[in-house]
Amino acid sequence: NIYLNGDPKTIGADGRHLSLRIRQDEVRIQCVAFGQAEWAEQMRLDEAYDLAFKPVINEYQGMTSVQLQLVDFRPARIGATVAS
Repeated sequence: NIYLNGDPKTIGADGRHLSLRIRQDEVRIQCVAFGQAEWAEQMRLDEAYDLAFKPVINEYQGMTSVQLQLVDFRPARIGATVAS
C-alpha cells in the first residue's frame, strides 16, 4: 500500500530511467528504476501499489541518502495475506 508522492519523472541523458517519490503513512522516500521510464505512464497518484525494491545508499553531488531501487511494481492487493 504505497502511494506516489508527486508525479513520476523520467531522468538520465536519454530519459530511460524513472525517478519518483513514494509515501506510506508519514514516511516518504526517493525511488529510482533504471531502464524503466515507460512505467511513468502506468502509475497514477491516486492508486496504491505494492513494490519490489532494494535499498541502496545514494551518493550524488556530495550528498548521501537512502534510496530505493525499484525492481517491479503492481497495483496493491489491499487486504491480501501473505502465505507462510
